[in-house]
Formats: sequence, structure tokens, C-alpha cells
Amino acid sequence: MEIIAKKVLANEEIKQVKTLMNEIHSHDHTYSDPYLSNEYNYFSDMPAFILAYQNDLLVGFLMIYADDKPDEEIDLYIYVLPKFRQRKIATTLINRAKIILNKYGYSNFNYASEQRFLDEHPQFLGKTKLKIVDEEYNMRTQNPLANANDSRLKQDLRLCLLTKDKVKETAVLHSAAFDNDLTMSLNYLTQGLRNLNQFSFVLLYHNQIIGYCAADISKYAYFFGLFIAHKYCNRGFGTFFIKEMMYQLGKKGVKEFVLDVDINNIPAIKAYLAAGFEIKSENVYLKK
Repeated sequence: MEIIAKKVLANEEIKQVKTLMNEIHSHDHTYSDPYLSNEYNYFSDMPAFILAYQNDLLVGFLMIYADDKPDEEIDLYIYVLPKFRQRKIATTLINRAKIILNKYGYSNFNYASEQRFLDEHPQFLGKTKLKIVDEEYNMRTQNPLANANDSRLKQDLRLCLLTKDKVKETAVLHSAAFDNDLTMSLNYLTQGLRNLNQFSFVLLYHNQIIGYCAADISKYAYFFGLFIAHKYCNRGFGTFFIKEMMYQLGKKGVKEFVLDVDINNIPAIKAYLAAGFEIKSENVYLKK
């Protein structure tokens, strides 16, 4: 078996990972996909992708998602083709990842999985001595709901694309919403503008930015980083925002919309359900 660690995936490797994920999802009845870019990782030179090959076949894949400083918690996403499991491929991938993480000062990490996988493998947690430390819903729709033409919110709210001159203003709100330092939020938004497969939307209230959301459209529209400034929450703005983004992306040919949300974030879940999303799966994060 050949193990390769890379900073950036080539187009052919991205295709191989997507083929691997399709086979895994079909077998395990799972949904969530890894993010195949390192643009949000704190260290851009860190090898974030580890590939395991049996001859020329990609049989295992690990992605390090480390968008925060070394003293913060990060996530590892590990996938092995079903017929190659129980061959210590996952262990080999994890050991290589630990070497990389140690070099960059990371020691606190979770393993990402899905509840469906745990349900199919009830002995997994006991054997690995892992426990669930966080959970989120994976929500999807191919039938998004639209904002009514006579909605009063259409008089006050407007959807726009983020531009370079508005990054700093938006970053201040982003920093407050996610409790990040301002530098991290500035980098997060700037990197998003450079991604050709990503739309960076802002929501304006009387021409003032009050919200932000990114949508990666490399496979479907995956929404992430969505927030509404605190003083404008609980007024239906989030539902309006997500509906308007789906409408605009739908006009560009996007047919499926996906997002993840913490299972305890009840207001956000209600907003997404009101926009036409359904809960499809439950992501879980595991730690020893």
C-alpha cells in the first residue's frame, strides 16, 4: 500500500476521492462529504490530504480540517472503501496524520463520522474507546421554498455578493458572530472570494450589511458560515436569506442545496425547515 500526503489535490485525485465517497455513501447510506480544499486551514503549507493506494486504486482517504490555531480543536475526516476495511488502512492514515499534526503543534482533534455508520457498527465505539462529543444535522433539499413576492421583508432586505471593499465591514460582524479574532475572519472571507467554485453572499438591511453566507457549488450548493448579526435575529431574516440564495443559485442551474447545523441550534433548524430543507443524516464528532 502506498501512502501519499499532499497540500493540494490535483484534479484527477479529486475525481478519485469523489468516486471513493460515492461508493462509501452507497454502502453505508451516509451523506456528508469532506471539503477538498485547504483554503481555510490555518497553515496553508500543511499537507491536509492523505491518500492510500492499493496499486492504482484509491482505497482510503483522510482530510485534516484545521482552520484554527494549534491550541484549538480540529477535525479529521477518514474514509476507507468497504471491501478494504479491517486491514488497518484507517490506522495507517491516522498515524500519518498525527505526524503532520505534531509538526504543526496540533494535539486536540476529533474524528468525524455519521450516526448511520455507528448504527450499522454498534461495536465501533466500544472497540475504539471513542465517545460522541458533538452532533449536527446534515440537511438537504431539492425543492427549495421561495420568498413570497409580497413579503414585507422584500422591502427591507436585499441579497448581494460580497466585494473586496466590504470584506472588513463583514469581517467585524463575522468575528462577533463566531467569536473569532478579526484577523481570522478577514482571512476566512478573503479566501472565500478567491475560490472560483464559491459564492460569498451578504444580506443587507436598508443597505447595511447584517449577514453573510458562503456557498460552495463544486458538487451541489453547500452553505456554510451563515450568520445574521445578533440584533437582527428572530425576525425571519435567516429564512429569507437562505431562500433568496437558493433562488439565485437555482437560476444558475444548481439543483441541490446542503448544509450542516448543530442539533442544539433550534432557531437555525427552524429557519432551514421553513426554507424547505429536510434532515437527512446526523454528523457526529468522536474523541477518546
